[in-house]
Amino acid sequence: RSGHLFDQPMEDQIIHDLNDNRIHRRGLSLSGGDPLFPGNVPAVLQLVKRVRQECEGKDIWLWTGYKLNELTAAQRAILPYIDVLIDGKFEQSLADPSLLYRGSSNQIVHHLHEHE
Repeated sequence: RSGHLFDQPMEDQIIHDLNDNRIHRRGLSLSGGDPLFPGNVPAVLQLVKRVRQECEGKDIWLWTGYKLNELTAAQRAILPYIDVLIDGKFEQSLADPSLLYRGSSNQIVHHLHEHE
């Protein structure tokens, strides 16, 4: 009962915000819940495709509890559109605040693409 419904107006707002030149936004970060949860994959794929087509020069980072080698074909369809994937579940016993972009040492940062 928190957050906002992800629907077409919300997707349109994200695209608008990424292209708003009044505020510098480097790109899009997808996390929380899990963007690669099977029920989320179709909407996430649609969104990242739009960002690539309509938001020149923006990068896309995605955090998921899934490991790269565990992804289904549907989940893997998102990979060509994202620049950085941080995979693996956060594990409190491996937490390390000195790590960049991740919370626990079992998580891996995969630099997949650099989009212009």
